[in-house]
Amino acid sequence: MIEGIDVSEFQGEIDFAAVKAAKAFVFARASDGLYADARFAGNHDECRAQDLPFGVYHFFRARHGRQQIAFFAELTKDRLGTLLPMLDVEEASFDGDSSSVNDRLTTIRLCTQAIEELLAPGELCLIYTNQDTWNNYLGGSDAFAGHPLWLAGVPMPGGFTREPVIKQYALGVVPGITGQVDLDQSPSLSPLERAQ
Repeated sequence: MIEGIDVSEFQGEIDFAAVKAAKAFVFARASDGLYADARFAGNHDECRAQDLPFGVYHFFRARHGRQQIAFFAELTKDRLGTLLPMLDVEEASFDGDSSSVNDRLTTIRLCTQAIEELLAPGELCLIYTNQDTWNNYLGGSDAFAGHPLWLAGVPMPGGFTREPVIKQYALGVVPGITGQVDLDQSPSLSPLERAQ
């Protein structure tokens, strides 16, 4: 397994040269709903300077609909990275949202399609989720079973049958970062890489 991390502005300024000595890839939050992560551009640029495989993610907010991906696309223009982008779907994604499961799935579909418009034909974005979120808020739907899964914790959420391409498995300490950060593992970088 190869080791990576996912970061946001909460990690503050990061020494990516030190990170590269310890980890094989980095994902960084670009946006949260209609909020721009204050550290995103710097995180991207530093990873590119270090030739560190880099991917972006968007924290999904159901109440913002597809417009949040137009916001994400503008933020990531020329900074999409070398790895497939990820849509982060967690319990907090549904704060302030009272829509039905079907409406939520439709909104996620609109968002994944909008992200995939930024990619090469046939490429799919990663979906990050956990069992509680997917089963409780999305009914364990198999509507995204074809997408590569980034699994937070265990066990598998309903609706996904293929092995995850990434697993977020713990919080830990990594050289170059003050405090703890999410730790991730993947069997290989190849299923994460996007066409350039």
